[in-house]
Amino acid sequence: MSGHYKIDPSESEGNIDQNKREYGDGYDALQWIDGAKVDQARTERADLIGELVSRGVLFSHGGTKLDVRRLSPGCRACGSGNWSCLFINGICNMRCFYCPTGQAAEEVPQTNTVPFADPRDYADYLERFGFTGVSMSGGEPLMTYEKTLRYIRMVRQHLGDKVHLWMYTNGTLTSEERLHTLRDAGLNEIRFDIGSLGYRLAPVSLAVGIFDVVTVEIPAIPEDAGLLGDKVSQLKEIGVDYLNLHQLRLTPYNYRHLSKRNYTFLHGPKVTVLESELTALKVMLRTLERGIDLPVNYCSFIYKHTYQKAAARRRGAELIRKPHEGLTDTGLIRNLSIRGSADDISACTDRLAGIPGAEGLWSLESGKERLRFNASLWRHIDFTRVALIVRYDITAITPELSYGYVFKTVELNKRRKIYVERRPLGPETVLARDAIECFGRNFLGHETGTGAVQGATHPDTSEEAQRVLAGLARFETYPEGLAHYY
Repeated sequence: MSGHYKIDPSESEGNIDQNKREYGDGYDALQWIDGAKVDQARTERADLIGELVSRGVLFSHGGTKLDVRRLSPGCRACGSGNWSCLFINGICNMRCFYCPTGQAAEEVPQTNTVPFADPRDYADYLERFGFTGVSMSGGEPLMTYEKTLRYIRMVRQHLGDKVHLWMYTNGTLTSEERLHTLRDAGLNEIRFDIGSLGYRLAPVSLAVGIFDVVTVEIPAIPEDAGLLGDKVSQLKEIGVDYLNLHQLRLTPYNYRHLSKRNYTFLHGPKVTVLESELTALKVMLRTLERGIDLPVNYCSFIYKHTYQKAAARRRGAELIRKPHEGLTDTGLIRNLSIRGSADDISACTDRLAGIPGAEGLWSLESGKERLRFNASLWRHIDFTRVALIVRYDITAITPELSYGYVFKTVELNKRRKIYVERRPLGPETVLARDAIECFGRNFLGHETGTGAVQGATHPDTSEEAQRVLAGLARFETYPEGLAHYY
């Protein structure tokens, strides 16, 4: 485990430009990592990871999530891509400096931008997409206690024991009566953000013994590293089951708070805090060194940005993709086709027509000079005299139609419909000769089709082909490891 993945220069440049646009004049006021500090931080993280691995820590999801030896049932559902988080409201009674969004409006409960004003519709949505983990978040769910109860009860009544159900809270509005009522309504697990309480554990202690699972989930705050390290033993003593740490992220909303702290900021799809990640790894290591038997899980931003998003895309893609299309590891729809003369395409169709089980996995266009095919048929395709064309589509589940893209209607019940829309991610990419074999080997696990493209071994791949393939890699798969520091 090297500690971080290699990032394509064009991707890092694009992220930096995006970060500059997001923060405008405020960008230059931030303390960005640069120069010698980059090497120092990478070395420090690599050393921490080395120590953690030596103590048995396991990684998953391409090295973006650790320690996965013992995860809560909810985290396991998330990792498998089967988690739905319902934001029950948008209001909160605390003002944590790290909160990424304003919490000033109650709003309609929603998940992934789809609102669910009726808990029956939400329960049907969960059943339709096969979720096994469901969480209630906010805001602070207990600020709308009765509404939160209605949704919990409906989910449990509708889905029974098929889902693990949990709730996030800051704990300030808990009482023994409320906790028992939440449990009886169907809540399996409760997660506390003790950072909002100055790390006081009274509400957490109250929940232990009431719920099947009690978890503490907080951002890894660098200034509190020592305090948090000391709290770990107390968490174990009072009966907490899991400690989840996640990475501080800068947003336009919390900029005014985070920018005043002595943090080092990292570029990326979103801006994150260097010291937060290092703090999480140090707390995990210290817990192991002290022999405290409390599972600690670091949920990195890069995990959330990649694997959580891929799971959301995959749900829609599975519904709208055609049989000849496939799915990438990133949750995109992959459309493969070959283009050539009518005679060459005809020879290919004749071959495919004789393959048992291939019916429906390929499609000939009306002009008969283009054939679309599923990647499972790769070894049956003769690429000698044809070009390979690759296109990627992204999907989104929406409450209303935009009427700008191909869509599929999903009927949840007689009252409610939602939609899956798909749109292309840029133009088609045409591959020829050496790039074709590399594409099959790198992304599909195939050495070649029936017509080997001579001279297409990796060392001999042309610079242009390598450039094209590098551009496609970000659609196909995620790099290994935690986020690159730059």
